[in-house]
Amino acid sequence: MRYFKTVILCIIAAISICACGNGNEGENKVLLEGTLELVADKEQLRSDGEDVVVFTVILTDSKGVEHDVTEDAEIYVVGNQTSLSSNMFTTQTEGKYVVYAVY
Repeated sequence: MRYFKTVILCIIAAISICACGNGNEGENKVLLEGTLELVADKEQLRSDGEDVVVFTVILTDSKGVEHDVTEDAEIYVVGNQTSLSSNMFTTQTEGKYVVYAVY
């Protein structure tokens, strides 16, 4: 059986965010300022529709403390108009994919 490998390119983005609503019962959640990094658990996956890449979004604040903000971030594949429905990506199409996160 032949497997195709798909390269996942992750973009490291620097952003500054002050505050944002989290959508929970009208509460406001203060978001952190810092550098945002999108981390993939692997660099390649088989384009068989079953192999999965899991992304984690890490924000490093001004004090150097890392925070996992995956739950509050949106993850996009360049070329798609909508964010991924979770922090996982799979494909049946061989190719290179650029992925980025917004927090």
